[in-house]
Amino acid sequence: MDYKSKYLKYKQKYIYLKNYYGGATNNSFNKEQLEEELVNFISHEISELNKNNNIIIIDNDKSYLLSKDTLLTWDNIKKQSIQIKQILFNFRKKIVDTLIKKIFDVFPDCLRNDCISNASGSVGPEATLDSDYDLTIAGHYKVSQMIQIFNSVIEKVFKASPSEVFDTNLYGYSFLIPPNSTSNNRLIWDIDQIGKYTCLFSNEIKSNNQDRWAYLRLLSFCYNHNRYITFLNKEINNFFINGLFKMKPLNKAKNYILKMKEFENLINTNTDTNLKNNIMINKELVKQQVIDSLSHMNYYGDETYFTQGAFIHVVGTMFYYRKEENYKKVLLFKSYYLIHSMIENLAYFIHAYEKNESIIYAIKYYHRFFDAFNLFIIMKDLKIVNLNELLVKLDFMKSKLRNRTNDEILQVMNSEKYYDTQEKYILYKIDILNNHINNIMEQTGNTIYIQKNYYIESLLNILIYCINKDKDSTNISITNNEGYYEVNL
Repeated sequence: MDYKSKYLKYKQKYIYLKNYYGGATNNSFNKEQLEEELVNFISHEISELNKNNNIIIIDNDKSYLLSKDTLLTWDNIKKQSIQIKQILFNFRKKIVDTLIKKIFDVFPDCLRNDCISNASGSVGPEATLDSDYDLTIAGHYKVSQMIQIFNSVIEKVFKASPSEVFDTNLYGYSFLIPPNSTSNNRLIWDIDQIGKYTCLFSNEIKSNNQDRWAYLRLLSFCYNHNRYITFLNKEINNFFINGLFKMKPLNKAKNYILKMKEFENLINTNTDTNLKNNIMINKELVKQQVIDSLSHMNYYGDETYFTQGAFIHVVGTMFYYRKEENYKKVLLFKSYYLIHSMIENLAYFIHAYEKNESIIYAIKYYHRFFDAFNLFIIMKDLKIVNLNELLVKLDFMKSKLRNRTNDEILQVMNSEKYYDTQEKYILYKIDILNNHINNIMEQTGNTIYIQKNYYIESLLNILIYCINKDKDSTNISITNNEGYYEVNL
């Protein structure tokens, strides 16, 4: 398309928006009218979906799946036949993608194609019919308003939040800024050396507030049901118990938007120009405030990481930069980033493992923990153990076996020619993984007496080893008193 054609297309879109939405191009539009249009779109799609069978039933203040005996939730969808799951997997993608596109269409910066939505989790070949569908929205200085509209429309139609119905969350900002994010509303951050994303780096000597968020993540998953871990920081414990612990999903979503608006205020106030022209502004302090603001926003998010370190490790090096060499990846980290990632992935592992009593179900967090540990070993030049074989096995288990039934697992194993019968052995006796862990425990000087909670306790002991190797960068402490752990900050 030549320049003149692009101009005419842009002008046509400009006139349409101005007439239809009452001046969207002047930063104002009819929010109610837009939401009504989006609600009507979803209602039409539900009608089309239900032409042959009543798959989705909307009744008064609830939505149901197939019959009024089953609420419409993604957890319930995952229990259905492959055919139903495939239909609703496609339905979800169409609804989410179309809503985002229609919302983009009424925001001025998006007219220049600056707005993007990036999948934050498993996509493409890695996605299964059970996978979540999380996206990060970027490119506009009012992302919070976009997400608010999206959430409101889903709640109006399905009487529940997007995370409940579709296992979908829209994230507004992250610790990695896409390259086409609007340049006049972000700070002058250091650019990483191996990719196109800008990292929110801070040069603080200790992690300070980020330690707090890592502690909070572990507390959030272990406070109620993991009796052999005790948390000693009463201030943080009370903050969690009196806040998030009692909060309903819809209230969490509202608080997420409120914290996002606070973040937007920070980055729109502390622009490049302001920082350059005002020598009284402490740029490093502003960075820390922005990073902490993002963590507080994520605190109200669903299935997201609280800390900068966990996010840059998992989303940055295991998704965006997964093909890069490890010696390049470690350039993105300070050592406490990796400790925070190990803590958060340990928390997610405990949550998934104890909920299902299955190493397979929790395997992706196990894999992420050891990936962070491996980068920590490389960063610190520790001559202890080679994790490559373990990481290959974990990656295989994660990509091929997670979220599958026993029959599906057997089918995959029988059709997999590259891996020998040793991999089948993993499914029934996890001794191969245990041998790896025992080797690591011996190399890190830990006594092996773990019994019932073998995996959880072994990860805790590895974490203790890393913290002891890096005491200068973190204020978190974990103590092992013969299988009984104390966590403090």
